[in-house]
Amino acid sequence: MKYISYFLFSIFLISCGKSSDIDENLTFLERFDGVGFKELEDERGVLYFFSNDLNTFRTSVYPESSCKKCITWSEGDNIDICEQDSNKTEIRLSLTIIENTYDRLVFDLKDYEYTSGTTDPDLVGFAYVQIPEGIRLIYEAIDDDNILSKLTPYTERWNGSLDTVETNYSRVDFEFSSINCDEIND
Repeated sequence: MKYISYFLFSIFLISCGKSSDIDENLTFLERFDGVGFKELEDERGVLYFFSNDLNTFRTSVYPESSCKKCITWSEGDNIDICEQDSNKTEIRLSLTIIENTYDRLVFDLKDYEYTSGTTDPDLVGFAYVQIPEGIRLIYEAIDDDNILSKLTPYTERWNGSLDTVETNYSRVDFEFSSINCDEIND
């Protein structure tokens, strides 16, 4: 009888234990598919959503900036052009995902070009930045509600700062499916 009591008690303990829905076989993009995050110290209101589709694996939503739009990154070459009044900004870059595990998403940015300036021939003002290679962006999941990004140089040919820039993000209460990018991009 004593053994039956121990057996029933152990079954009770196992059945009352906390069940875990965590599937650590998921990749970062599967885990956060459709989930959005906001930078903790950003006043621009930019939201970042992840997708398990390599053609749209990260979408930035800029609802409050001068160029209201959704910008989607895919693996391979990416181009974003924003024209607002007489100003034009263009960003070109190539992305390669090198790690996509449960807690980490890592990709390299190559051939980064940023140009910004006026389209008005009577005005002067132009900015140009070119980084041929050497930037790695790492997203690390702290938990299901917080991620940390690290932007860091990674090649020997890099001649810029060797500092790593870290940014904290917290989860937002709505999914990407609730955002109409066509409405924002108009």
